[in-house]
Amino acid sequence: MQFFSKLTQYFITIGSNTERRVMYIDYGNMTMIIYYFIQLIGYIYSQFESKSIKYYENDYLAQISQLSSIPFMLIIIHYDPLTIFAYYSVFITISAIFLISLLQILLKPLPFNSPINKFIKFYFQNFQWFFLTPFNECMVGVITCGRQSYLAQHSIIKPSECFSTISPHYLIISFTGMIMISFSGILSVYCFRNYEFLQRGLLRKFSSLNFVTIFLHQLLIILSFWKLMYSDYYIIIHACYNLIMLCILIDVVTNIPFGFTNETVFYSKILFSSLFFGILITIWIFTNKDDGIIFLTYSIFLPIIFAANSAVFSNYFEQQSLKFCEFINYPLSEQPLEYLLLLSHPLTMTQTSICQALKYLNIHCNNCEDLKCPCNQDLSKFVLSNGPFDNEKLYIWIQYQFQKLIKISMRKQYSMENFEQLTIKFSTFLQKYRENSYLSYKSIQDIVINFNRTQKNNKQYPQFFMSLTKKIQSDTKKELEQLNRSKFMVTKMEFKTLTDLNLFFFYENDLMINIKQQVYYCKEFWILYQNGTLKDFNALLLQSKKILNQIEKVQQIYRIFQQKREDSEYENILTFRINLLISISCLDDLNTQLKIADKLQAIQKESLFTSKQQFHILKYINSEAISVASLISFQSFGMIDLKISNNFISFFGYDHNDQITQIDQLLPIQIGQIHDGLVEKFLMVGQSSKIYNTQESFIKNKDNFIENITMCLTISLPLQADIHYFFILSHLLKQHTYEKKNQDIYEKGYLLVDVNFYVFGISENIFKKITQFSQNDIINLDQIQQKLTLFQLIPDLFSKMQEYYKIKQLQNSNLANYEVLFYKHGGSFHIPNKQFIDNYEQKTKNKNINNILTNKIINNNLIEIEKSFNFSNISQCQFSIEYSVVQNLLNPLINGIMSDFLYYKIEIEFQDDSNNSKSIFQILPSYQDIKKEQINSKNKSPNQSQVMLQSYESEDSNNQIHQKSQKASELKSENSLYNQVTMMNEILSCNKMPKPILNLILLFVLQLFIFIVMIIFLAILFNQKSKIQSNCVKINSIDLDFLDGYSQMMSGSRHVIYFRDFYQNLSDQKLMIDKNNIEFSLNNKLLISWNHINLGITRLINIYKIHSQTLNQGSEDDLNISIINSDLKSKIVQQVKDQSTYYQVMFQIFFMSKQTFTQNLSNFLQNSTDPYTTQISRSLVYYNYFDVSQLVQAKLESCKSYNYYINEYIDRITSYFFIALYLIISIIAIIQFIFYFQIKRQISFYLKLFIQIDGQDSNKCIQKFDNIHKILNNQSIVLSKKNYEKIIAQPSVQYDNLRTLNFNNQVNFIQPQKSKEKQIRIDNHISYFYHIFALVLISLIPIVYALAYQLYYNLISVNVTPINDQAIQAQQMRLKFITTINRYDQFLIKSYFESYCKLSQLNSSFKCSANNIYSDNQILQQIDMNETIIQEELTTFQQLDFSNFFFNSINSNQFNSEEKQSILSKDTCLLTNCDMKKDLFQERLFQENLNSYFFQGIIKLHQIVSSLYVQFDLIYKGLNTTEAKLLAIENIMQDNDYLIYILWGLDAIQYQIAQFSQYFVNTSLTILEDFTSNLLVNVLQSGIGMLLMIVTIQILFIQVQVKRQIIAKQLFKIVPLQIIFQKNIQRQLTIFQRKIYK
Repeated sequence: MQFFSKLTQYFITIGSNTERRVMYIDYGNMTMIIYYFIQLIGYIYSQFESKSIKYYENDYLAQISQLSSIPFMLIIIHYDPLTIFAYYSVFITISAIFLISLLQILLKPLPFNSPINKFIKFYFQNFQWFFLTPFNECMVGVITCGRQSYLAQHSIIKPSECFSTISPHYLIISFTGMIMISFSGILSVYCFRNYEFLQRGLLRKFSSLNFVTIFLHQLLIILSFWKLMYSDYYIIIHACYNLIMLCILIDVVTNIPFGFTNETVFYSKILFSSLFFGILITIWIFTNKDDGIIFLTYSIFLPIIFAANSAVFSNYFEQQSLKFCEFINYPLSEQPLEYLLLLSHPLTMTQTSICQALKYLNIHCNNCEDLKCPCNQDLSKFVLSNGPFDNEKLYIWIQYQFQKLIKISMRKQYSMENFEQLTIKFSTFLQKYRENSYLSYKSIQDIVINFNRTQKNNKQYPQFFMSLTKKIQSDTKKELEQLNRSKFMVTKMEFKTLTDLNLFFFYENDLMINIKQQVYYCKEFWILYQNGTLKDFNALLLQSKKILNQIEKVQQIYRIFQQKREDSEYENILTFRINLLISISCLDDLNTQLKIADKLQAIQKESLFTSKQQFHILKYINSEAISVASLISFQSFGMIDLKISNNFISFFGYDHNDQITQIDQLLPIQIGQIHDGLVEKFLMVGQSSKIYNTQESFIKNKDNFIENITMCLTISLPLQADIHYFFILSHLLKQHTYEKKNQDIYEKGYLLVDVNFYVFGISENIFKKITQFSQNDIINLDQIQQKLTLFQLIPDLFSKMQEYYKIKQLQNSNLANYEVLFYKHGGSFHIPNKQFIDNYEQKTKNKNINNILTNKIINNNLIEIEKSFNFSNISQCQFSIEYSVVQNLLNPLINGIMSDFLYYKIEIEFQDDSNNSKSIFQILPSYQDIKKEQINSKNKSPNQSQVMLQSYESEDSNNQIHQKSQKASELKSENSLYNQVTMMNEILSCNKMPKPILNLILLFVLQLFIFIVMIIFLAILFNQKSKIQSNCVKINSIDLDFLDGYSQMMSGSRHVIYFRDFYQNLSDQKLMIDKNNIEFSLNNKLLISWNHINLGITRLINIYKIHSQTLNQGSEDDLNISIINSDLKSKIVQQVKDQSTYYQVMFQIFFMSKQTFTQNLSNFLQNSTDPYTTQISRSLVYYNYFDVSQLVQAKLESCKSYNYYINEYIDRITSYFFIALYLIISIIAIIQFIFYFQIKRQISFYLKLFIQIDGQDSNKCIQKFDNIHKILNNQSIVLSKKNYEKIIAQPSVQYDNLRTLNFNNQVNFIQPQKSKEKQIRIDNHISYFYHIFALVLISLIPIVYALAYQLYYNLISVNVTPINDQAIQAQQMRLKFITTINRYDQFLIKSYFESYCKLSQLNSSFKCSANNIYSDNQILQQIDMNETIIQEELTTFQQLDFSNFFFNSINSNQFNSEEKQSILSKDTCLLTNCDMKKDLFQERLFQENLNSYFFQGIIKLHQIVSSLYVQFDLIYKGLNTTEAKLLAIENIMQDNDYLIYILWGLDAIQYQIAQFSQYFVNTSLTILEDFTSNLLVNVLQSGIGMLLMIVTIQILFIQVQVKRQIIAKQLFKIVPLQIIFQKNIQRQLTIFQRKIYK
């Protein structure tokens, strides 16, 4: 839930838009709407493949619909690189958007206006219009098969086999992309909605149907692309399209998605047009009609749809607006207000729209019965006037209507959605059009408070609403703070002071609670310690940790306070006081406390010289200033929410039992009555001259007397309990401070007079003047206020006021605020008697209140007063005065109406005049006596104070001299008190790590290094083992493939020379296959043999090109290349230095052979003699084949022995490595335990030292913290003068206690005192099970890791050798098969040529010298054919048992008996998924008739070939004559089996044997790969995981040990230094500290 809240907050932040709507018709929005619906139409128009489009217009529309997105165009281009680029680009873009958004949500967000966030905003804000269709098409199109596919390679795949055929990574990417697109749609609909007043852009109102539309749109894309994968796709696609249209239609009708705007009308027009167009296409698709129905019908009905739609919506907008203005079925919606403003705003209005707006407003003015509505004032006059349109009046009216709607929406019968929508619309209206951030902030605060109050039992808050309100308030808060920061009218110092105070007031409670809790924890610790509740060292550490955690909490609160200050570098009395309080409560060292206290006292002395009329922290401390806070909300308007200052009661003269809840209790009567109206006016206007500006004002004390003060209003917008509050703080500063007993009754006094010149405020000294000289009549304050006029007290002022206002009326000037009417004018002050007041009371019952004041009204009031009252003979007592009159005009908002409130401030200063009246002379003596006494006291006080000052200075100088001498004597000693205290503080505050912990860290680092080495070694081990043991097997497979190609080439070559040289002696041959005769002519045989040569050479060249690096890796020496000599009687043998050169020469010869004699078969059919180059090529093939086979045989034997050797070698090295590793890890573990016990011993030492403190000492500690706790219990200790003096004295008291200790003159001048009280018993047990367990775990993880992979390696080592042996054995069987067949077949050809040439010497009919027979015979005779080797190979060949080998193989269990039988009796390609027809038999002569012979299984083929040669060998051995042998060879060459299995398909048999062998090779490589290379990932992953685990445990372990050290030393901080020095603890700590840090 918290993540979802952050996610919503992030997207709301980047999606906020305060831009105004600038045009009535936005063509950009209209284009987006058209583009969106064209995309939808494209999917139902794409069905036209099954119907013919006859008309050009319809074809044009179809192309537009189909090409409505860029990816759809790629299906036509079929340019795969471009398509794949677009595919990956889209996926990477979506992934990057989500990844960047996620990182910003989880970590730190970028500025909302950064380019990245602007792009993310554009993506989500326009997702449905721009990105939904093309991005979905990219993801779906690539994994579509058939003609709909985006990729050409997928177009040939059957749609039903698509997912099983295409690459899995396409499926993963596409489905992941579609899921992210779905999330994009959800976020777009949920977070990027139409919530602002007249919001710019194409954003719809939130509706659940929008989610359905998004998902159905995605479904439509999928159905359209995959339509060939299911049946009845016509019906399904059209049904989905119409369902989307239906959802959009319901949303338009019920929700009006874009409000009463042109976008809603145009959106509905395109909607109905698309729906009708879809119906036409449906008729065309599902009927026999041609497409002529589409364009013509659509063209006819489109204007009708547009006109009808415009008429319906225009009428709807008008009817809803009329209902709103006529109060008929009052719609709870902001849409009529938006519509009215849209019609009348200068940026969007037209002549018609302004007339329409005036009509609606006139209707409202005629029907409105709300007296508070602005329509009763300026708006009605404006509507009826012919002047220019005044938007400000309309804005005020809209604001009032919004407030009414919100109040109605709070009722239970309305849904929460209405409440949310109206609230946010109202707030954004204020920001955009009223530019009133104060009211916007306050309105949301009120609504959130009311919402929380009504939803107490409902835990399911609307997340979007809460996040959005918080975002708007946060932005508004920054704006207001910046505004106040740039426009404050006080001094810069005052501004910083007041902002610090505002901030402190809202952190004070939390800070003081935690400070008190911290002190209580210290007190609780000593109580538990004294009572014996703390049984062992564990309990001590636990309590100390509790104290330390509380200290961190206090410091964290103070850090937050510092971060939020206006200037965190600026230090003042407030911050020093907080610092000192935290320093004392959080147990800072004594030096730090003394430094802060000295700085605080110094800055307080400097502050004494500041101006008396400036706000300063010292004024608050001295009770000369206070602050009053009021929460500006609907439920606490005008209430005092925070009484900030302990002197609040005394400041106003109240007692502690008096209840002060309302601000108007503190203000003069009539000003208090309009206070709420002044605040409402401030909120309405959005500005005030009193914000951060000092002005003179008045307060009312308990006795209802007014006092002159300096006032400054400030704004505070704190975030408390996840709600942004709106506070106005009033900072009050008294202008004059004096004691009541020394009041001078002749000082200045003040009167407050209203517009009717009645007194409603009087200062205490004037009232006392009246009561003192009232001739013993008792006059109450109520008899003066609201009953006497100003002119009855100062008659001289009447004529002056009349004259002044007459002149003003003639000048036609307006009334002004703070206008000085008269300054220091002389006059007389008359004391009224009680009889006159009682008579006058009957005449002052009715007073008129005017909302709009002018000079004429005031003149009329003066005339009325002159007629009604007689100012003569009203008093027998009067005084000479000097008076000043200041006119003040305020404009409160009363009942929603802006009113004028005018009052006068009369400043009166009594003159010391003895010639006034008789009554004065009767009273003056007593007054003169009082005055003389005051003068005498004033004359005496300076002398007395001077004497006191001189005596204090002399005493202070003596003390300073004494202190200097004492400090000098102390500094002479090395063990002075100052040095001891400093050293003690350094010990307790030392952050340096002890040596055992440093050693432990080094061991941990070494352990990590060893573990990393182990991971690297294991990774290299498994990787190299795989490569080493599989490398030679891979090379042997390549060598055998090379030999296979060589065999095919040599087989073709010997058969070519046989059929060519003896062409005249041989006849054609017929085969009966499937009752069909197939004629094998000599030409066919030559062609088949010829193709074998070509295919063999091509295979050899390709193998060398592909595997040249592998073939050149061998290093065998003494390799020979043999060719025939030019005399044809001997061989030329050339020795090459290595295998690389050998294969290079062979490749070059093969390549040249392919380019020469193999180019044309006709060369061999001619009677011309072969050139020497051809003879060289032929001899190269014959002479070197068996050398190559021997080389491969040797490499197989070498590979087998090498595998045995290398496996044993690696096993031995691995065993040594693991043994050494276990030893090293064990040794490190032992050393770690040693250092850990050293750390434990250090902690135990601290605790043993601590428990030397006995019960008597603990009593002192309890008393100390109890005293501090009592001081902190006083209210507002930081701003309290009296209570904070005790806090300031704490460091000095502690230092003085140290100084009062009895010092000896010896070196150890502090002797431990023997306590008479019994020592407190505490067990020295410290639990270390978890620490030991952690160390064991740290050491055990590498061992377990190493042991697991060692066991696994041993398993691999045991299992790999048999598997490799099996693969090599299969390769040896393949080699024996190839070598035996080719050697015996070559023996037959050589024997035939040899026999033929021998007979030529005896019979002239045999001509050995004709037609290349001689040269070929000479080449063949140089081949060494050992008949003994031939017989051994033939015997071995006959004994090859493929069946037994396969059934006894290691992995044969994975096949059932039927599969095994099918593999051995049909096709070995079932093992390797090969295709022999495709690889060999394509375009081969007679392949349709003969290929079935080679699908009999490897066992059958082996039996046929072996029986063929064995039977012939038996016959051949029994022949004695050369002619018989010649005839026998001719017979076998004419044998049908020989023709099929040797001449035509020997390569097919070798192919089957190769696949059989390759299966075991692949199995070996796969198992080895699974065992090793695939395990490499596990080694790295598990190794990194365990490494991170070890690092985490190590870091936590070190942190715990360091913290335990700190916690153990922390205990000494709660002990007074006096006790530490008495116990001589500091010396033992110093000695121990030197040991552990040296």
